[in-house]
Amino acid sequence: MRTLKWLLWSVMSAIALQTASAHEHIAFGRADNQAVVVEPEDLATHYTMTREFEELFPGIWGYDWGTEFATDEHGEHMLHSMRMLQIDISPQMRGIRAEDGSLVFGDPSTGAPGYLDLDHDHHHVGMYFVSTIRPSRENPFIFRFRIVNAEAHDGTMLEDSPLYTITFVPEPASLSILGVGLGLIGLRRSRRGRRA
Repeated sequence: MRTLKWLLWSVMSAIALQTASAHEHIAFGRADNQAVVVEPEDLATHYTMTREFEELFPGIWGYDWGTEFATDEHGEHMLHSMRMLQIDISPQMRGIRAEDGSLVFGDPSTGAPGYLDLDHDHHHVGMYFVSTIRPSRENPFIFRFRIVNAEAHDGTMLEDSPLYTITFVPEPASLSILGVGLGLIGLRRSRRGRRA
């Protein structure tokens, strides 16, 4: 519990220090009588997407995202309400609200799937997936979810969505970090040359 509180405090500090940045949105809508993800395209089309975990704060990695309801050709929200239900989440990762740091997905104390309820008046929630461990290409973090209990704007109850999967991998090392590493290698070689 202490580690979790520290994690949330660290993330909130990181968010407070960050300048306002645009984050990716997952837009929810309908296709016929089923609730679906409308954007981003890779998630909507293939039910899966891969994103990079960035270092938000020293020792805290994460991904900044948000939710919203897609709109139809008349500018009306496609949905009136829905639940984003966690099906699976890597145990090293948590999903928290950006506005207050409350834990939404990956709560180890309950063992129950997390969920996020959205409605017409509260359809935009800023979120962070965070971890004190950096994922690797060989061992990425996974978040799987479905849209359930969705009601369309016209009052139609919709079928549950397909299963969606978000895979998180580490961001590539920056050129500056790479440059420092190469510089250290060069320094080590020059010292070895002097010793010989």
